[in-house]
Amino acid sequence: MKLNPVFATLLLATASTHAAAASETEIRLDGIVAVVSKNVILQSDLETAVDLYAKRASQNGQKLPGGDSFRRQVLAVLVEQQVQLQEAETIGIRVNDDELNDTLRQIARNNNQTLSEFRQAVTAEGRDYREVRKEIRTELIARRLFNRQVLDRVTISQQEIDDYLSRQAKSDQQQTEYTLQRILISLSDGASPEEIEAANGRAGALVAKLRAGGDVSTLAIEHSSAREALEGGYIGTMLPANMPGIYADAVSGKEIGTVSAPLRTANGFHIIRIADKSGQKRHMVTQSKVRHIVLKTSAIRDENATRGKLANLRKQIEAGESFEDLARTHSEDSGSASEGGELDWLNPGDMTRAFDKAIDRLQPGELSAPFRTQFGWHIVQLIERREQDQTDTLLEAQAREAVRGRKASEQEELWRRRLRDEAYIEYRVAELAPKTGE
Repeated sequence: MKLNPVFATLLLATASTHAAAASETEIRLDGIVAVVSKNVILQSDLETAVDLYAKRASQNGQKLPGGDSFRRQVLAVLVEQQVQLQEAETIGIRVNDDELNDTLRQIARNNNQTLSEFRQAVTAEGRDYREVRKEIRTELIARRLFNRQVLDRVTISQQEIDDYLSRQAKSDQQQTEYTLQRILISLSDGASPEEIEAANGRAGALVAKLRAGGDVSTLAIEHSSAREALEGGYIGTMLPANMPGIYADAVSGKEIGTVSAPLRTANGFHIIRIADKSGQKRHMVTQSKVRHIVLKTSAIRDENATRGKLANLRKQIEAGESFEDLARTHSEDSGSASEGGELDWLNPGDMTRAFDKAIDRLQPGELSAPFRTQFGWHIVQLIERREQDQTDTLLEAQAREAVRGRKASEQEELWRRRLRDEAYIEYRVAELAPKTGE
């Protein structure tokens, strides 16, 4: 089962559940591995998460390091999750059941499944569907927290967008997308020269191992303090202009498998590896020009009467009457009625799913049968279709999101560190506490 990329990394919600529901007896029997402000993470929470991530690593062909490195990394994920969940609760971020169900339906659609089929697939994998719902709710909450506290506060000027597009246009290399992996050797605020030198030495040793053929996924789990460590260090596929400048300089024009030297930022030393790359393609879109008539139900005209009147209008059009004249006279869509029912050129997804499906069935000049959307009952006539190159439009939209994403990415590590620093975190198992400098 392949999940939507948005949910490729699902976090566990068990710690908060235990904090709310576990009795003192259960906690004594289970054992606490970490305290995060008002909640605890139990040994069972950690074991469940370790099993889940180990299974995922096996499915992805990742090698896991020996010793406590893997368990320490998993616990770090659970701790950070708890920090963010408690921050979200404090500022009132919630995800209700309707929002959660909409997201689950979207995930199912992305897997070409109904929601029922998705649930069966989850169960067939040996997972509890209720826990999956908790995980996805947790991910939604974490994303909303990040959006509110980081992404939504990023400001972008038109000049930044223009500069982004200008940089792309200067070189064909800028049209190459790179899939990157990262290992982060972090530095604490106010790190001493000795600590900085030690971290640089660790980073240099890892670069040497990677260039000698070391497995980046295993080394990321063992050494990286970045959030994506348990996912093999993968940070995504992007154009150089989407990346922090220090990353772009390190990868532009380089080949697959290239490992950068340690890159120093305020957060520590970053090691970047090019896992894959590909050229960008033109973005062609099939647009439709249509006209429609809309009728709405009312207290004096129910569903059947509304559909019947629309069917009669359709017969009149087929008999030779003007669609435009009938639309001006009868359509209850004030925006298009004055234009004879004609709409602007439509891209797929501009209208509702039912509207798109009705258009897809038509040839130019054909009329649809009456169909219903949340806006009323419609008949549609397809006027013509065209292939439109929307690469430039897409690139400008991507530029805006890329500049926003890059700025947010530059702030993310500092934001995560701030939340951790402001939280009370106590590790009860010394071997699982972060190493010095992580």
